[in-house]
Amino acid sequence: MVFYTKKAKAEMRRRRKKMAKSHGDGDDGAADNDGNITEAGHKRRADQMINDAAQIISTTSTKKVKTTGNNDEPTTITIPANLTTLEAKKFRKDARRKARAQGHSEDKLKFIIEGQEALEAEKEAAAKEEKKKSKQKKEFPRINDILSTHATQKKLQEKIDKQTAINSAIPLAEKQKYVAIDCEMVGIGTDGVKSALARASVTNWDGEVLLDTFVRVQERVTDFRTHVSGVRSKDIHAKNEDAMDHEECR
Repeated sequence: MVFYTKKAKAEMRRRRKKMAKSHGDGDDGAADNDGNITEAGHKRRADQMINDAAQIISTTSTKKVKTTGNNDEPTTITIPANLTTLEAKKFRKDARRKARAQGHSEDKLKFIIEGQEALEAEKEAAAKEEKKKSKQKKEFPRINDILSTHATQKKLQEKIDKQTAINSAIPLAEKQKYVAIDCEMVGIGTDGVKSALARASVTNWDGEVLLDTFVRVQERVTDFRTHVSGVRSKDIHAKNEDAMDHEECR
């Protein structure tokens, strides 16, 4: 099923009236009583469109020769929307033949079905907009921002180097006297108010891990505090062989 826009329908009615008026009463088979174009009328209309196309080619080419002398731009020819597939094929074939007869290149012909001009224009506008976006100016960082970032990184590196120098000056025997301990607790008893050891972690001066283990809890745990401690039920379960007893951890 073919749908026509209001503009296309109005153009078709205008052409029908023009053809009926030009052929007069003696042109049998051009239109029926309802004003519809018959088969003979379609054929005459196709021939007329071919002639119009040839005239357009001739006029356009003449204008180009007179103005710019550039024949690179294609010549657009509109194919009537009510033609069948075979009629449209014959229409294009005859238009190319006319172009060759007039000394023009048939490769420069651009065929558009009647009523699709607006769609083609919309596609071209969208393509131009996309091309415009792709050519947007690239933004570069400001020199002040680059200098500020460099200064911040430089201060941080100086601080790290200073702390490293201080740590290097401390004797190894002195460092071995210190360890860092962190414990994670779970709640036992009513409402989990009382705390019980569930995980223990120990590191030396340089941050090397000396011990990191879960601790089995003998009492019934009422609040694992997982969102803070990260401890789950299976971590401190009696069947977990990787966990330590409380006294062993002490």
